[in-house]
Amino acid sequence: MKTLFFTVSLFISGFITAQEKKEYTSYNKLIEVQGTDFAIATFEDHSKKGVSGRHILFINTRTGTSRQIDLGEDQYLYNIEQIKLDSLGINRIIAVVGMFHPKEMKGLVLSNWRKVVVFSIDGEQ
Repeated sequence: MKTLFFTVSLFISGFITAQEKKEYTSYNKLIEVQGTDFAIATFEDHSKKGVSGRHILFINTRTGTSRQIDLGEDQYLYNIEQIKLDSLGINRIIAVVGMFHPKEMKGLVLSNWRKVVVFSIDGEQ
């Protein structure tokens, strides 16, 4: 009777843990913005089905406040750079965002969709 009870309880606990949702966040890069109090972090939200969201986070290291920019499921961050030209007063963050091809497109797709997004240092603009 004890072995039957043990087997049944083990079987039920296996079903319960299989239904558990495994959601977690992975941080990819932490980039220091030169000459400012800001840092930029990129991260992805993962679930059982795969990546559920991609984000850019502008962090004020002095105050601890942050601003999150959502990219979406079908976009990914290809590259991120700081453009700083003191003589012209330009200090911007440029991100190259790639887009995954829709599932409806079949066959060979030669073009790779990318767009350039320009942010202010704090992510407000």
